[in-house]
Amino acid sequence: MTSGRGPAGDPGVAGPIAPSRRGLALGITTVLALTVWLVLSVANAPLRNPVAPAGMISFEFARTAERAAAIIASWGPKEREAASFSLGLDFLFLALYPAAISLAVRIGAERLVARSPRWALTGMTLSIAVVLCVALDAIENAALWRMLQLGPTAGAALVASVAAALKFALVAVGFLYALASWALARAGGPAVD
Repeated sequence: MTSGRGPAGDPGVAGPIAPSRRGLALGITTVLALTVWLVLSVANAPLRNPVAPAGMISFEFARTAERAAAIIASWGPKEREAASFSLGLDFLFLALYPAAISLAVRIGAERLVARSPRWALTGMTLSIAVVLCVALDAIENAALWRMLQLGPTAGAALVASVAAALKFALVAVGFLYALASWALARAGGPAVD
């Protein structure tokens, strides 16, 4: 696989990155994503209250204009400023975490291609699908920003919630695939197809 192409012949997300450098790229994107995630966690802390127990995540999953309005009303000016900062910083985060997850999935798939071509093909496809998190997170952020700045609407609340649900589902599947691939690669043994 020196061309960087997967079993399906697609270049994938990691295609431009030489296979020998993918581990390093994964390490760098993971460290950067975790660093930004820690800053987002600190920024999110003042957003947690009885109305929004999960802070920004509660806002992401408000689903209705009424619920979103109640969350925004529960935040004072400093909290709304923290929410705006969090949304702005999330535009950096949305470039990092999908890259890290996609690379982890791609590396896992490549390690198992000889033992399980179907598992590897699934991983190559998933490594590309995880990149959809960028668009989903951007759509979610735009809807949240609109509600924070102009007031909630039913459409914006629903769009943010659906985009967040799809994003978190892709993240979970990608993360679980990467963990399962790591475990299967460590276990060795016969093909898993």
